[in-house]
Amino acid sequence: MYNIKWDKVDIKKLTGFSVKAILLLFLLIHVYFGVFYFHYNAGYMVKLNIISLIVVAVAAVLAHQKKYQLLFNIILVEADFHISVATISFGWYCGFQNYLIALVVLIFFIDYCSKSTKLFYIRAVKLSVMCFLSYIAAYICTIVLTEPYLIDEKTARVTQMISSVAVFATVVITLWILIQFTFRIETKMSTQAYNDKLTGLPNRYYFVENFDLLMKECEKEAVFVAIMDIDDFKRINDTYGHNAGDYVLQTVAEIIRAKCDNMVICRWGGEEFLLSGEASGKDEDARRKMYHELNNIRKSIGNYDFEYEGNRFRLTLTMGVSFYGEAETLEDWIESADRKLYSGKMSGKNKMVS
Repeated sequence: MYNIKWDKVDIKKLTGFSVKAILLLFLLIHVYFGVFYFHYNAGYMVKLNIISLIVVAVAAVLAHQKKYQLLFNIILVEADFHISVATISFGWYCGFQNYLIALVVLIFFIDYCSKSTKLFYIRAVKLSVMCFLSYIAAYICTIVLTEPYLIDEKTARVTQMISSVAVFATVVITLWILIQFTFRIETKMSTQAYNDKLTGLPNRYYFVENFDLLMKECEKEAVFVAIMDIDDFKRINDTYGHNAGDYVLQTVAEIIRAKCDNMVICRWGGEEFLLSGEASGKDEDARRKMYHELNNIRKSIGNYDFEYEGNRFRLTLTMGVSFYGEAETLEDWIESADRKLYSGKMSGKNKMVS
């Protein structure tokens, strides 16, 4: 059995990384466009591409200022316009229109990021409809109008292949980042659901939900649960204030964590903590060793000098210990340990009852 270590999840940091990746992607595509336009002496397209590069530079400044909503609206509209003009200028068979498909994928990825982080907002449906209408309009224009820049069939095929590869790469990278985003958000949600914010320990929901997994590699008869309760905790809150109570809970959690590397540690609720582990064997010597270790935890906390805002004090713990073999279900097992805890409270506190 083990004690869970929660990963720190920074969704905002991942958003910043995604923005930089998208801007780098736009920069690389426009550099390629610039080389292509210059090679074929596409005068007004070279000028349009320079404007596009300026837009990317402005977007980079907006990214630094974390003005994501303005940033994405600018670059998405610019990309739609640029791709449409490029498609009309060089013809349908060059494949520039394929970038509009990649743009739609990016739009919905950005929309997902915006809803997950609530840092900005974009109108994904309207932007995707804009791309679709641009795609249709560009197709109609290539039929009705003569392309200003005619290139040979071989070059058109090569250009179409390059655009297809670029679109494929964009979709793959976008989906990869989306998976990372989803994984981290799910991790964050799990952490919030199963983690006690004050002490950093897993909570009772974690223990109950993961009980079967925690028991999988253990001899059930050798698995124990210990519920410990801080004696007279209300007196600490009443005497020194609730912040002092929080300090006590955090400190007790740190002491337990430092002494229980091979146990599951949970904040069970209020001033109660739960420890669960496996005695190294089913004989009486193994159990006595386990009882000794648990009792040392109780004594360590009892001998610890707590200090809060100049006030020094000590506290004690009462503990109830039960083995899994003493009960038929998880609920009965926990109840057995809880009854022993209650018995210890009623018979003087500051003791372990097994």
